Amino acid sequence: MNNPSESLIAAMGITAFFCLMAGIFAILAIIIISLWRIFNKAGRTGIYAFIPFVSPYQWSKIAGQGTIFAIIYAFLVTFGTTSAATDQSTEPTYAGLFGLVSFIMYVIIQFGIARRFRKSGLFAIGLIILPFICYPILAFGDATYAE
Repeated sequence: MNNPSESLIAAMGITAFFCLMAGIFAILAIIIISLWRIFNKAGRTGIYAFIPFVSPYQWSKIAGQGTIFAIIYAFLVTFGTTSAATDQSTEPTYAGLFGLVSFIMYVIIQFGIARRFRKSGLFAIGLIILPFICYPILAFGDATYAE
């Protein structure tokens, strides 16, 4: 770095990196606060949003799904693909099937959440595709939870 322009470019790169990281952390903070508020609106304790097995189970219950559905979804999300991802054998695994089933269940849950908070199917698609926008709308908007 003998040239002053090289150090300027390096400084700009470092600044851009830290700005990007700050933006990502800001989005994560908004999502975390939104999840907490959504759980509270649904009559659940906000800390449930961050406990690994409990969170998908509670999401299923908030969406109006039955206990068996909630347990299966919580199991798939929490434990479903971890053993398949670390398996080094050449035997076929069911990780793809677990992922597909858990995604289908996720879609069902998001439509149930939209319905329970009196939102449209289009909003449910927003929950699936753009959760970092739709979760804060659900959390900080005037949507109320209805069982």
